[in-house]
Amino acid sequence: VAAARLRSDGRRWRILVGHAAGEAAVVALRKSAPDTVTVEPARPDFRQLLANCAVSVSQAGYNTVVDILQARARAVLVPFARDGETEQTLRAETLARRGLARIVAEAALSGAALNTAIDAALAAPRVDLAVRLNGEAESVRLVTKMVDAL
Repeated sequence: VAAARLRSDGRRWRILVGHAAGEAAVVALRKSAPDTVTVEPARPDFRQLLANCAVSVSQAGYNTVVDILQARARAVLVPFARDGETEQTLRAETLARRGLARIVAEAALSGAALNTAIDAALAAPRVDLAVRLNGEAESVRLVTKMVDAL
């Protein structure tokens, strides 16, 4: 909401609030949001929204990152990093090194920092990457190959 307030380009924003945050969070964000922002609970058509968005701003959970890559969306990632968590930061850094995302560290998150990352993402081309989503089958194949080699 703070980032949207700082922008004067008239872009529309959609903030999806996860189910764990609850309805009170949706209501509070709606009250504080400018007219350019729609706040609503997470939606089942998230992947379609990603495919049509200018930029996705998300945490860097595994499923969300796969969805972003599959949708070929420009992305700004704000990895969850509290309580010594490193998984999302490592994932986000890997994507950033490959030019597939911009990162705003959770500790540095502000409207201005988010807008800087969004502007950088908007200046980049849409992601052109085919994502293989057969990790389970590939893992079974590799483990079977290793066991057969014993």
